[in-house]
Amino acid sequence: MRPTLRFAFCVLTVIIASTQTYPDQGGAQIQGPFQRDVIGAVCFSGTGKLAGSAFFNFPTQDKKAVSFIIGPSAPRQDKNDTFTGPGTYLNIGIFIKPKYGNSLFGYGEVVVNDDGRSGTFAFRTAPKTNDDDDDDYGGAAGAWDCGRKLTY
Repeated sequence: MRPTLRFAFCVLTVIIASTQTYPDQGGAQIQGPFQRDVIGAVCFSGTGKLAGSAFFNFPTQDKKAVSFIIGPSAPRQDKNDTFTGPGTYLNIGIFIKPKYGNSLFGYGEVVVNDDGRSGTFAFRTAPKTNDDDDDDYGGAAGAWDCGRKLTY
């Protein structure tokens, strides 16, 4: 095969592979304070210096709409419990972003379901006013699915 034809074949293969829809691709749903469905997930367990942590990004690491890290590798969470699979994890930094507009970040709770691949998240956002009434806190919540079970 000629070099230019081989190159064109490789490019075509990459384009077709990147547009495939896989049944286990995962995703997330932000249910509050705004609605957003995200298709795709990059979830993995850390190794080496990152061992004991699990990383969750929806849809990808560079186009985050929902993102959080469970375990001591997360910034300002070095005292958090290590990732051990299904369960409830507290003090988790959670990032969410609407399709248009500013993102939100807060510390909250992430639940990993018994299937080891899906769960929920929730956190409280900053108060809307300067009074002492806790009712002014907004909340963020949603569900996620990695598309496959994480190893730990």
